[in-house]
Amino acid sequence: MEFNDINWEIEEDILCLDLYLNRDYKDKDEIIKLVEILNELNFPKTDLKDFRDVDSVKLKLLNFQNLDNNINDSNILDKNIWDFFNDKKDYLSKISNAIKKSQKDLNKIRREESFDAVFIEGKTLYKMHRIKEKNNKLIERKKEEAIKNNNLSCEICGFNFEKTYGKIGRNFIEFHNTKPISYYGDENSSNYNEEIVLVCSNCHNMLHRQMFNIGIKELKNIVKENKI
Repeated sequence: MEFNDINWEIEEDILCLDLYLNRDYKDKDEIIKLVEILNELNFPKTDLKDFRDVDSVKLKLLNFQNLDNNINDSNILDKNIWDFFNDKKDYLSKISNAIKKSQKDLNKIRREESFDAVFIEGKTLYKMHRIKEKNNKLIERKKEEAIKNNNLSCEICGFNFEKTYGKIGRNFIEFHNTKPISYYGDENSSNYNEEIVLVCSNCHNMLHRQMFNIGIKELKNIVKENKI
């Protein structure tokens, strides 16, 4: 199996597009630096070392150059990443930096449960987002306050586990962290804003299911419009 035949992950595409749009993608040193980062990420399920090389990255950059020139002969992943990020250069840069900062946590992420949902930003930041949701002091305070006020219900659809399942559902609820995924590793930013929302399992999955993030208000409206 050739190294270049290994399927590319969303994160890898994002990092390559960031190089193409935000830096000098023709600079050999920049390409070599990116190759090193991709090999450190080591997303494919393989024991191969240095599975990404300069030629594979150059080919990926050429794909983005073709899309930039309206030559649409690239694969679906490249096209989706291009369509979403090509006019969001600042956001692309933030996501790229967040992916790089998350490298030190990759081993922890790989031990976590697998998730079917996929962010356009990739599974690394998505899983880190879910891990943060499980380990947050704000969650403890939010849950304590809700129990105290006898209001441990989904803030989107109103579902209450205890009312539906009786005592086995007592004091059970899931939590959604509204922290922008692009701010991972940059919690001290002045634009950082974190809020914990009480959600049922169904609404939580819907919040994470869309490739393009869906907001709390938007999902509330969807539930309201489709409620029988």
